[in-house]
Amino acid sequence: MHDKLLNNDFIKAPIIPYFMDDWMYKIEPDQVGNLVNKIIQKMLQKNKYWMMIGEELGKILADRYQAKPEKILYIRNPVDLNDAPKDSEYTQKEPFKIAYAGALWPMHFDSFYAFTKAVNLIAKHQKIELILYTQESQWSWRKPELEPLGVSYGGHLPYKQVHHKLNEADALLITASFTAENYTHSTGSLQTKITDYCKSKRLIISCAPEYAANNKFIKENYCGVCIETNNEQLIAEKLLQIVNNMDSYQNCVHNAWDTLHRFSKDTVHQNIKNFLQLAVQ
Repeated sequence: MHDKLLNNDFIKAPIIPYFMDDWMYKIEPDQVGNLVNKIIQKMLQKNKYWMMIGEELGKILADRYQAKPEKILYIRNPVDLNDAPKDSEYTQKEPFKIAYAGALWPMHFDSFYAFTKAVNLIAKHQKIELILYTQESQWSWRKPELEPLGVSYGGHLPYKQVHHKLNEADALLITASFTAENYTHSTGSLQTKITDYCKSKRLIISCAPEYAANNKFIKENYCGVCIETNNEQLIAEKLLQIVNNMDSYQNCVHNAWDTLHRFSKDTVHQNIKNFLQLAVQ
């Protein structure tokens, strides 16, 4: 099917590849895997207009598949700004609550687990809680490792409830793997939850290697705090500095909300429309 779609005699309309993750890096070098890589390479080489979730992913795929696009539109899921939590002055709570929303796949988990251990260290002397919002199947999978460390399961949130529920926390956690196996995923994948966190109007804490796309985004927009180690003792030290100085980080929360306007529905839709018009000329 994909071979037919890539055949100019089969379809005359331009094909625009759109990648949100580098899932291909784990493809096995067998008959099926080689065929998939061949199709992707052909798709990228034959089409000069691409859509990517971030610059990092575009560079990784261009280098790997020896392709040179004429133009790439870096695009993220559009965000509805109208139903965000109302602005309110931050008041630190007790216990200090850190929320994580989403799945815990291998490309996230080693970092999340190290952060969990750090929170558990702090909890011996200070009231602090890590709350996980995810599907029941994810919690059942990770519960044996996380529950003994004090992680609370908050259930699975319908998307319409996510931002207001996260706004009840003090800070929001995003993680990316430190392992060599997941290097390209951490480097190229700017996680979709980061804009949902921006919308939730709480401090974003990223525990990830310094080369992670999440950290690059946060640093460029000064919209959160990066903890760039998987050593639980060092994480705990950095996290304590954050917890004890939350007022000084509220400008990051404001910056996150301002940054989000670049990803509003109107802006994203107009960017896509302009890009498609360019592609069909």
